[in-house]
Amino acid sequence: MPWKIHRFIVATALVALAAALRIWPLQVLGSIVVWLTFYPAVMVSAIYGGFAAGLLATGLACLTAIFLWPLLVTEPFIQVTADWIAMAVFIVNGMLMSTVAEAMLRANARAKRAQEQAEASNKAKSAFLANMSHELLSLIHISEPTRRTPISYAVFCLK
Repeated sequence: MPWKIHRFIVATALVALAAALRIWPLQVLGSIVVWLTFYPAVMVSAIYGGFAAGLLATGLACLTAIFLWPLLVTEPFIQVTADWIAMAVFIVNGMLMSTVAEAMLRANARAKRAQEQAEASNKAKSAFLANMSHELLSLIHISEPTRRTPISYAVFCLK
């Protein structure tokens, strides 16, 4: 699968949007349920861009929570051990979402290739059947004059 930069730009923009949602309209949550807006950002990034884009979104979300969180809300995110555990769970879930999304993208690509091959086979079959029916009709037309007389066959061949 070719690496395209727009997948990573979308992942970065979605994480930025998720962080911005915490400033407004979800500022009342503060540092509670930090990952609430980042889960959908990772999921959409992974579905759109595959495994690498999902991992990028996961990493950017973690960096945002660690380093930029005090700029977004009044209190830091990492206060107790449970916050580190929550981040570890988020990372594992981000990796799982990215893996599943990549598998889905590859399955869709395989299905598209199989459909194209089936359509090509169907066209080849149609062309073969059209050719065979033409050949059979030609044989029928050739054999009709021979049933009558040899002279009519010779006249048919001269036409």
